[in-house]
Amino acid sequence: MTRAHVHLLVAIAILFTAAITHAERAAARGPSKSCYVDSDGDGLANCVEDHTGVFRSARSTGTDPHVADTDDDGISDGDEVNGTANGLNLPAMGVNPLHKDILLEYDWLNDFECGAAHSHRPTAAMLAVVRDAFASAPVENPDGQSGIRVYQDVAPGKDGMDSGSNLVVNGAAVANGYLEGGIGSADYVNAEALNFSANRHGYFHYVIFAHGYTAAPGSSGQASIGGHRMLITLGCGYSDVNPVAYTIVHELGHNLGLLHGGDEQCNRKPNYNSVMNYRFQFTGAMDCLQHPLGRPDYSDGTRRPLNENGLVETDGVCQLPTTRRGPPIDWNRNHVIDLNPVSHDVNFYPNSDCPGLTLLRDYDDWSHIQLSSVRRPMSAASEPCAPVPD
Repeated sequence: MTRAHVHLLVAIAILFTAAITHAERAAARGPSKSCYVDSDGDGLANCVEDHTGVFRSARSTGTDPHVADTDDDGISDGDEVNGTANGLNLPAMGVNPLHKDILLEYDWLNDFECGAAHSHRPTAAMLAVVRDAFASAPVENPDGQSGIRVYQDVAPGKDGMDSGSNLVVNGAAVANGYLEGGIGSADYVNAEALNFSANRHGYFHYVIFAHGYTAAPGSSGQASIGGHRMLITLGCGYSDVNPVAYTIVHELGHNLGLLHGGDEQCNRKPNYNSVMNYRFQFTGAMDCLQHPLGRPDYSDGTRRPLNENGLVETDGVCQLPTTRRGPPIDWNRNHVIDLNPVSHDVNFYPNSDCPGLTLLRDYDDWSHIQLSSVRRPMSAASEPCAPVPD
């Protein structure tokens, strides 16, 4: 055998050994760790999705390589880590693939109603109420923390970022602070087309703050059930922090799939402890004696059912940990806690779809909100919401 043959055999052996070593390393990493594979199609390679539940960087995201939206908030892991293909810089807005996020853009109208020129631009105090309502939500996340982060874009922007939010200028139709029609009207559609960037569709809820809208001049707002469109119309109450903030949470609830009775339109149920309920839209969550707790909230579904044909006043609406009964409530308002069941329509409302004496149920809003509904291109409009409070 010549020296050339020996060199050739040595070279072949080296290449064969290198190939085996590479194959062994690939096998040790396993197919889920390959940097050439994106099993869930979220735009992140499997090798950076280490499924630890801890986000360190774009190279160590903590996300699940086999689930495109690890935190189930309707935004893919890749978009939350790297931003969207059409230039929406979500990481700069503080979104996280391991913690649920909601994004809202706030645009507004100015007008001369109420005796003086004013703006319907929401204030920092209103934004804080909305932020805190979702931050304290009983919703778990892959990062081990509870709550939902809300990014509220209102000009001039946050931390030096360019804001998509602005004053709506849409011709004479909005000169007096009113939108013609409601969220399904040409006026709203035109305002959205002129003021809501195309790359925010499917990610942001679009909210217009106005004095009112002509389809229901006394309504506090309107929103699509599912989808992204919202109207906040508190009229001369434009500067009242809690009513405006609570209405934002109410209308956002419609976008998230909730109705005025949770999963039904049966309204004003005293055992449905939700800001979606007209009974509590402006007062917020209630304690077991129907006293306001001073916060907007969705229901957790723990209140007992109420049979209006046989209300047990000694039971109240809560089931306390130490007893099967909660504080009693005088449902028929006769100033006595009756020991025998009473019949009374405790949620009387002319436009309710549950008139007369019926069985009223609580509903677990927080477990059923649909964060991904913002991605629906079309959805039905809700009816006008509660009248503006005096």
